[in-house]
Amino acid sequence: MSSSSTTSNTPQRRKNRLRRALYAGVAALALVCAAWSGLWLLAARAAQTNLDNWILQEADQGRLWACQNTQFGGFPLRLEIICSKAAFSGEVGDAPRIADANQVRLLARIWSPDVVHIAIKGPLRIESAGQAQRIDVKWTRLHAELQMAPQARQRLSATIDGLSARPTEGESAQLPWSADHLTFDVRPSIDRANAYDIALTAKGAASPALRTWLASGAPVNASLQATVPNAAHLLADPSLQGVEAWRRAGGAVTIENARVSQNQARIEASGRLTVDSAHRLKGRLRAQESHLGPLLAHLGAPSSVIMMDSLIGSLALPITFDRGRLSIGPFLTSARLISLY
Repeated sequence: MSSSSTTSNTPQRRKNRLRRALYAGVAALALVCAAWSGLWLLAARAAQTNLDNWILQEADQGRLWACQNTQFGGFPLRLEIICSKAAFSGEVGDAPRIADANQVRLLARIWSPDVVHIAIKGPLRIESAGQAQRIDVKWTRLHAELQMAPQARQRLSATIDGLSARPTEGESAQLPWSADHLTFDVRPSIDRANAYDIALTAKGAASPALRTWLASGAPVNASLQATVPNAAHLLADPSLQGVEAWRRAGGAVTIENARVSQNQARIEASGRLTVDSAHRLKGRLRAQESHLGPLLAHLGAPSSVIMMDSLIGSLALPITFDRGRLSIGPFLTSARLISLY
């Protein structure tokens, strides 16, 4: 009798154990979800606090940032901040500016919170305070990535497609700055302490300045790989005062490789450039040029040099920036260098 009763109770005991295990699993999952939700909320509040503190720090420097509406989202695996109707007012360079954009979206993944993805919806409107002129900037895609790192060493990369910037007044209002594709990347140098590597690419670029310099409105493709040593001044203060402090401390840019092409014309150069006391480029670049006949003629080159270019198709003439003038090889061109800031 007892043997049959024990046998009949065994399935029931197994069911009870399975039921208890299921309940325990569900309870553990609920606890994990509750804990995760609490951690996400703490992260969201910390992000809000950091954003508020950063806005206050910027305000102390005379730069005012504002959002008409701020939303937090991204649960459970991301932290997302959406700033609608973002606005800025303050000094940029040596003049007060006002700017606004439709939306700024910041996103960080839980497993890599030090990497912030930034997406901006245009158009971006930039105005000079007290002046009627405005620049309207549009794009089809703008994405940036900011990697925070210890001791303020950061990496910033950006990609912009379909860029167009048009002033509302002046001659350049009819000649907008534009580019089909732009990329930008700046990161700490692996080989040099306190130095940053810069990489730039531009495809299909056009602007009034390029049209004037190159005597052609054809699109330009360009790329740059460079290193900026002794960047402490720029990191501590990216304003014009910081740039000037960097220049006075012997600031220079080492160009590893720069390429510019327009139609068949090509220039490839490398070397070291600085900024003189008048804030113009100064230095000498080793260069290879090909099919530059129209450009050389536009810059006032001797006919013998233009004929050599047309016959050989390739030259190796250094490019020199000195005292506000541009030289290609032994001849001084008609180009005048403007102040960078």
